Amino acid sequence: MDVRVSQINGCPTCLSIHVPGARKAGVEQRMLDLLPSWRQDSSGFFSAQQRAALYLAEALTEPQSGSGRTTAEDAVEAALTEFTAEQVAALEWAVVLINAYNRISIGSGHPPLPTRG
Repeated sequence: MDVRVSQINGCPTCLSIHVPGARKAGVEQRMLDLLPSWRQDSSGFFSAQQRAALYLAEALTEPQSGSGRTTAEDAVEAALTEFTAEQVAALEWAVVLINAYNRISIGSGHPPLPTRG
């Protein structure tokens, strides 16, 4: 979720942290490549839980996007079909936190971190 929210917000610093972190944690490169288009992926590459978490992350990051996406309430309802209420609350807080980090980083003009070899 950190990568997707940082993509939406356009935070280069956060992307320079979270993309390598995701790779190090074992996230497949293909998943990172397909992440911006997860909604259009009909191959089943993203699990139901991943789709629910991404839906929630996008809905909370762009609650008034006007892009035809459903509301945050619908995203929470969808997340509750895959997660417990406590897990959904934890996901919501994770989204709120990465959004705050993105905004602080963008507002402060932080540059992307250098690539580590």
